[in-house]
Amino acid sequence: MDPIRVFFVQRYRLLTETLDRVLATRSDLSMVGDATEVETTLEAVATGTVDVVLIDASVPHGEALRAVRLLRDGRPELGIVPIGFDDIDDIVALIEAGANGYLLRDAVVENLITTIRAVARGETPCSPVIASAVFRRLAELGRRRPSRKRRKRDPRDTPLTPREIDVLRLMARGLRNKEIAQALAIRLPTVKNHVHHILTKLDLPDRRSVPRAALDLGLVSENDLLLPIRDA
Repeated sequence: MDPIRVFFVQRYRLLTETLDRVLATRSDLSMVGDATEVETTLEAVATGTVDVVLIDASVPHGEALRAVRLLRDGRPELGIVPIGFDDIDDIVALIEAGANGYLLRDAVVENLITTIRAVARGETPCSPVIASAVFRRLAELGRRRPSRKRRKRDPRDTPLTPREIDVLRLMARGLRNKEIAQALAIRLPTVKNHVHHILTKLDLPDRRSVPRAALDLGLVSENDLLLPIRDA
């Protein structure tokens, strides 16, 4: 049987060298490449010589989310495993985007090996904690669906300020508060205030509702949610 071909996305070279040595001790696993950027990953995976992609938490959450969406769209059968994202909301968002496995920061080598093998078989390993979070998310969506009939609104009707619209667009693309602060060259507390005002003015329960709201307002398109973030 051919070995499972693993590709690693990270921002620290040491992690790649360490993983390469770990996989080299397993005859059924093979490290076939690594990258620090989403575009490089997409090019490598497009050739079809990759079975499982690991995405480390050293990659900003917004970029990781975009990578998962694009990888899943391009290769539906691909195994995608984020590593080290400890925030439950982040993990659920990655699962919603298409990840079919994950590893928390405190995972050990055997957890990694077991997870790679499982997703390569088409399985979705999931801890009780994450399974509970996913079911809560599904229940939340189910409660909203019957009562909300969405319609396209005129962007001119939005109660948001121009700066809040800037923040909304970046939130819709999956950026976290710290990444938004860097992109807009503003302070983190300022971003948090904008986020609070946006959720309040648009009557949104949480930031996971932002992409849909931004689409309804015509402030972003479906394609915008997958594009790299440019300096604002």
